[in-house]
Amino acid sequence: AVAIIQSYVITILSTLYYSEVN
Repeated sequence: AVAIIQSYVITILSTLYYSEVN
């Protein structure tokens, strides 16, 4: 369960970071 939540959070952070860089 923790792995799923962690992956979800990482995906959001990665998306925000990617959008922020561009």
